[in-house]
Amino acid sequence: MKKSLIPFINLIKQPQKFVLISLLFVLPFTTVIYYGYSDIEERINFVRKKKIGVEYIQDIKNLLQNAQQDRGMSNAYLSGDTFFEKKLQRKHTQIKDDIIAIDRIEKKYGEILKTTEIWSKIKQKWQKLEDRELSMTPRESFDAHTEFIADILSLIFYATNTSKLILDPYYDSYYMVDISINRIPLLTEELGKIRGLGAGAIASGAITAHEKIQLLKVSYSIKPAIDAIERSMQIIYQENPSLKPRLEDYFKNTIDSTNVFLAILNDRIINAGHIDIKPDDYFSLATTAIDANFNLFDSLTSALNELLQSRTEKIIRDRNYIGASLLIIFFFFFSVVVKFRNSLTAQLSAEENLLKSRIQL
Repeated sequence: MKKSLIPFINLIKQPQKFVLISLLFVLPFTTVIYYGYSDIEERINFVRKKKIGVEYIQDIKNLLQNAQQDRGMSNAYLSGDTFFEKKLQRKHTQIKDDIIAIDRIEKKYGEILKTTEIWSKIKQKWQKLEDRELSMTPRESFDAHTEFIADILSLIFYATNTSKLILDPYYDSYYMVDISINRIPLLTEELGKIRGLGAGAIASGAITAHEKIQLLKVSYSIKPAIDAIERSMQIIYQENPSLKPRLEDYFKNTIDSTNVFLAILNDRIINAGHIDIKPDDYFSLATTAIDANFNLFDSLTSALNELLQSRTEKIIRDRNYIGASLLIIFFFFFSVVVKFRNSLTAQLSAEENLLKSRIQL
């Protein structure tokens, strides 16, 4: 094989040999550039997919919030409080609007996040629930709503996985995802159960021992959840101090309003000899606490989205700087090669002309 290459190499003139040698250097250089760019593009797509996940989950959150309210209103109404009748009708309209909004974003990102089939089943479940809601018993309605909400939570967690939100190498954004996507939806669901159970019990005119146990059982899970969020918030502040002024008030409001609601629950319902609070007042206090949690969710996801956007822009800038630097290096190398080749060609041509003139003499 080596011998067969020798005649071929001997046939190549000196300038062409130089070009061939130059190509042997350029090809590995080009390969490194290609794989380097591929890695950068992969990082950009990775962050962009996470942004898609945040946008998708923000719309799902609205449905979760309204479905939880619908459960509490339904439980109070079916337990005898007609005050919630018109509120239920308005809430159904809001849920319909939420579904339309999710349909739009599903059309945009469903294939990327692989959520289309799951979302279709959730819509079907809501349609069945809405059709039967007013003919159910309070217990049936509460359980059906809770099952429906569990499906919404599952969709949120599924989209978190398929958008790679759960895989974040930065502590600040990792804990922002953990709080907003994993912890707050579950916390609002526990608070939502307390709101629904309590409103129904008050509307019925009396609270049973079994209902008190249920309320106590669910309420015991709230403080550990709040403590876990507080620990995560402290890590976010340490890793990214610029986020503290933006998030601190929302978090404080979450803790304060939740503690106020739990105090009302314990003092005026669970441990009260006589319940002296109206269902709608109780419902309003609970909603204030839950909305505070969702406001923290909104502030976290908004900040997270901006953080991901800035990281995307930084990666793109780095890619452009690297690309420009490589082009300059390549242009300089190419210029040197061309000049050297031209010089070599001119020298060889001069030597050849000199040799011809001597022969003629």
